Amino acid sequence: MRAAAVMLVVVIAAAIAGGADRASAAPAPAYRAAADRVCAVANARLAAIPVPRTSGEVRPWVGRALPLMAASTRRIRGLAPPPALRARHRAWVRALALRVATARALRDGIDAGASPSAALQAALPRLEAQKRAARARARALGLRACSGRAPA
Repeated sequence: MRAAAVMLVVVIAAAIAGGADRASAAPAPAYRAAADRVCAVANARLAAIPVPRTSGEVRPWVGRALPLMAASTRRIRGLAPPPALRARHRAWVRALALRVATARALRDGIDAGASPSAALQAALPRLEAQKRAARARARALGLRACSGRAPA
């Protein structure tokens, strides 16, 4: 139990520092725990951002959500999955990165003068589809918080 806790701390610390050494991949349970921890924190922080109710609230909402999405994606990218999970991990990171790119494009469009409401309405279907795809990839990795499932 203590060894698993130590391994989890090492994996999380490496992820926060910007990346773990791929040669020293974490065992699957430690990898999953680290990934779900990143997602649980990101999910809680994103849920704390009030959903925009007016057009004027859209840009500030994106401005707060985008850095959280990007940071959690970087942390997840930095995790070192065991060899058996590496391909699925890379596919999941790609799905997360697409969602970040869509949110960034939404922000940039608003900054360039697009109507915030219209830009959000146009981006929302893509963002939702990308969220579903990322969650499906997370489920394929055996993750809970990252796949939208309740913790065990």
